[in-house]
Amino acid sequence: MALLTTFIYWFFKLLVWAIIIRVLLSWFGNPRNAFTLLIARIADPVLAFFRRFIPLIGMIDISPIVAILVIDYGSQFLRQFLFSLL
Repeated sequence: MALLTTFIYWFFKLLVWAIIIRVLLSWFGNPRNAFTLLIARIADPVLAFFRRFIPLIGMIDISPIVAILVIDYGSQFLRQFLFSLL
């Protein structure tokens, strides 16, 4: 069970970092770069889900912030639930 919770922790941490890097690369990166395309393939499906429910505020997209918060709290809840099963 410890291996599963460790995997869940690192999976969601990497997903959060992919979202952060995606946001930064959308501002400063080259959209045709292979690394940018890789990060986009990882983060964009998650962000697309949240963009369906969260409207833009002016020209600001807050879906990455909401996605990071939901992923962090969701992973903490899931890990605590799995620990309680032990």
